[in-house]
Amino acid sequence: MTSDSPAASALPLDKQNATAADYIRILRLDHSAKHIFILPGLMLAYLLRGHQVTIHYADIVLGLLTAVCIASANYVINEWLDQDFDQHHPTKSKRTAVQKKLRGAIIVIEWGILVGIGLTSAYLASRSMFLVAAVFAMQGIFYNVRPMRTKDRAYLDVISESINNPLRLMIGWAIGWVGLS
Repeated sequence: MTSDSPAASALPLDKQNATAADYIRILRLDHSAKHIFILPGLMLAYLLRGHQVTIHYADIVLGLLTAVCIASANYVINEWLDQDFDQHHPTKSKRTAVQKKLRGAIIVIEWGILVGIGLTSAYLASRSMFLVAAVFAMQGIFYNVRPMRTKDRAYLDVISESINNPLRLMIGWAIGWVGLS
């Protein structure tokens, strides 16, 4: 590969140190639209429980906070652990971990804070939501972290990634099913 090829120019020779904004960028908050799957879970709880469903705004906030924090924690470890692979990808090479010098200690702290907030929010809402959030967090570990790293195994990659939306649906279910959890 020559130095004037597009792929070579995409790789920074001297990475700049990451800023606070870069650590926020790897949360991939722009992917929050995926949490729309919480709504069908809420509707399913309502359809099955009918008039017994009492949805409190606090539970909705806790459910959304749970989903966003756990998903963002999963994105943080994905970005960190995939940076060597991503640097060779035409679009993923633009990701923050490829372009900037991130510090591993900050990544671990960021991941821990996000998982902590997500699990605490879920616990405050209900036991059901806590269990779903714990599975969501573990799925991120199984998907991204060796030795399991399901994203590197044929078929397990697709299966483990496809679990995320049903988990979001279950968070919605837990919001609407609080009375029985």
